[in-house]
Amino acid sequence: MRRRQILGLAVMLMAATARGQETGVVEGFVGFGDNFPPPKKLTVTKDHVVCGRSVPDEEFVIDPASHGLANAVIFWALPEGEQAPAGPPTVVLAQEGCRYEPHVQVAGAGAGTLQVLNNDGILHNVHVYDDDGNTFFNFAQPGFKKQIDKDLPDSRIINVQCDVHDWMSAWIISLPNSRYAITDAQGRFRLEGLAPGSQQVRIWHEGLGSSSKAVTVVAGQVATLDFVIGK
Repeated sequence: MRRRQILGLAVMLMAATARGQETGVVEGFVGFGDNFPPPKKLTVTKDHVVCGRSVPDEEFVIDPASHGLANAVIFWALPEGEQAPAGPPTVVLAQEGCRYEPHVQVAGAGAGTLQVLNNDGILHNVHVYDDDGNTFFNFAQPGFKKQIDKDLPDSRIINVQCDVHDWMSAWIISLPNSRYAITDAQGRFRLEGLAPGSQQVRIWHEGLGSSSKAVTVVAGQVATLDFVIGK
């Protein structure tokens, strides 16, 4: 029995290696040249015990060493006819310290529920907009209401704001595929499992909008792609 288990595991590993050799990887960086927006703080106007006196502005989160930009969404269009594997069916958005966590996230294929958590114990008001500024839903969430579930809007870009604390903002990007990444604190990203060939890699950021760049992917290799703003 143990011999069959080991042989089965070996076959699975060889199959995974073969698949990895048939696809490629794109690694890259999103950030600024010498001129980049300085860090800003937003004044907190209420609920200071929970919220503090100020919070960092999350629109441009930039690493001072690398000039890298966090929270940019990078994605690769699926080849025609390819089905994306289903992701988690629920997207979770937490209210913590009068901020939304995470600030930017992706809803992959199959996501149908937005679960909003109130971890602050104070009144919040969750206001969800589509990318045209239309309201999807708008509801109060008192401190005792720790969780509210809503149907996730079928829109590419979703903005969440709090009508009680006007500095609170979050973004949910709905993508029908699993080939995406969000830049880390240093502005780095990695896309895996990409079909070989020339494709457009797309980028979205809340303060910069959308753009794209062409890249050529080679099976079993790592291609490099950088988005540098204001060189």
